[in-house]
Amino acid sequence: MRPAGFARGRASRIRSLHDRRMNSSSAPVVVHPPGSDGGRRVQVDGEVLGVAYGVADLVEFLRRAGLEDAEGAVAADKGFIEWRGEGPGEWIA
Repeated sequence: MRPAGFARGRASRIRSLHDRRMNSSSAPVVVHPPGSDGGRRVQVDGEVLGVAYGVADLVEFLRRAGLEDAEGAVAADKGFIEWRGEGPGEWIA
C-alpha cells in the first residue's frame, strides 16, 4: 500500500463517509482503472487518498478516512463506490 500524502487531518474532513454511504445518490468513493503497475487511485470527494493494489488497501484507506465499517462498506458496496474501468476483481493493468 502506498498512501499519497495521507494526513490525519483528513479524517475530520471526511468524517461523514458513513452518513454519505447511507444517504447519498452519488458515490463518494471513486476507484480509478488500474495503472501500468496494477495500482488503482482512490478518491473520496475528489481528494486522492492513495493508490490501492488490492481490496485490502482500499479498505485501509477508507478506515483511515474515518469509515468505521470500511470492510463491510466495500463488501456491500450498494453504490457507495464508483468502480471506473473494471470492478473490484481487477487490479492488474
